Amino acid sequence: MENNRQQNPLETPTLRRAAEDDDEVMKMQELEDEQLLLIN
Repeated sequence: MENNRQQNPLETPTLRRAAEDDDEVMKMQELEDEQLLLIN
């Protein structure tokens, strides 16, 4: 496991968490866009 982490520095918990947060933000924005379309 340690070897994997050293070979793949991008796969750190922090970056993985940031990517997940980005996905959440995208989902929220898509939901808001859909709600705006329904209102108009």
